[in-house]
Amino acid sequence: MQDFQRQLIDLVYHLFQLTVDELLPIGESFASEVIRFRSGDKHYVLKRPFTLDKAQREFHWLEKLAHLSFVPDAYGFAEQEDQGYILMASLPGMPLSNFSDASCDQLQRIGQDMRQLHDVAADDFDGYDSWHRLLKANVERYIATIDGPQRELAQQAVDQFITALQQLPDSHHASAVHFDLRAGNILFEQNRYSAIIDFEAMRGGHPSMDFFKFLASPSDLSDTQLDNLLQGYGAVDWLHSSEQLRAMVNQYQIYHGLAGLAWCSSRQIASGDFYQRCVRFLLDGLHPSSALQADG
Repeated sequence: MQDFQRQLIDLVYHLFQLTVDELLPIGESFASEVIRFRSGDKHYVLKRPFTLDKAQREFHWLEKLAHLSFVPDAYGFAEQEDQGYILMASLPGMPLSNFSDASCDQLQRIGQDMRQLHDVAADDFDGYDSWHRLLKANVERYIATIDGPQRELAQQAVDQFITALQQLPDSHHASAVHFDLRAGNILFEQNRYSAIIDFEAMRGGHPSMDFFKFLASPSDLSDTQLDNLLQGYGAVDWLHSSEQLRAMVNQYQIYHGLAGLAWCSSRQIASGDFYQRCVRFLLDGLHPSSALQADG
């Protein structure tokens, strides 16, 4: 048992007056510390995101999305020593390993639930009045902090992103956007889709962003599977074809690559898998045809 698990077990009783009668299996978490457990005849999750802001944001969204059956119920929130703790229901299933394991009908169901999520309104775009203004402000903020050997590449990427910004859909009405909708945050039980988890990155945005981690290189989602996902999602005025969506995702690769390099620069990181993946996002965004050839 890891140290953080022992700490969270103690806090289950101290903060929420529950006993941990059995620890249950749970997928790996990259941005928080989590235990899944049985107390009596009920299954729970206790989550400690790495920052208090993320904990508060996730609890806010869990309450706002409580009417959606595929979102865990939030039972309580506690703050201690500048950290936030969320007690929530444990929904059935384990994280999906990759999208190729999902059948076409299950992808349709995921698409339907994504649409329900995006139909929930958010207050704003992180304080901005449009999606494009948020994106432009963020990439300008990212490049201001990026230094090191990839600075020139990052500047090229910023210039291209701003020049091509009109290729992305815009909106003045923010939607609830997950921002981390990857396979590991989608639960499956007995080969059937059951839930979406991990809402700590959620905020107001444009729905197109949530397709990024389905399609960013290297993606294991086939054209047929993408068509089924979009069939479940339904018609929207900002999307006319799967090819158009892939072009949007190519632009979002630049955005995520810059965000990642800015994070690395703030921590003086210039190597490692995450750093290299961010660099690859920029290269693929700047040269999408060569990226497609490499994938083929």
